[in-house]
Amino acid sequence: MESPARSAYPFLMTARARKPAAIPPPAAEPTPAEEKAAFIRSLEKHGQAVEGKGPLPAGATHTLKKRADGKKVVKRKRFSAV
Repeated sequence: MESPARSAYPFLMTARARKPAAIPPPAAEPTPAEEKAAFIRSLEKHGQAVEGKGPLPAGATHTLKKRADGKKVVKRKRFSAV
């Protein structure tokens, strides 16, 4: 009877079964209304949108108006190079 081939490793090198990576489920796509609300909040937070008429302060690029139903309407007035 022949002896098995000798290996540098004292154990068998076999492929182990790997667990599949835990991939989180995809996030739900925001609705257009949610995207619009988030955009307006971001402009307000960063001082890029102001309510009212007249000249825009430094850094502001958009004006906000409230409609009769209470929703905000944003309108771009100028661009910022920064």
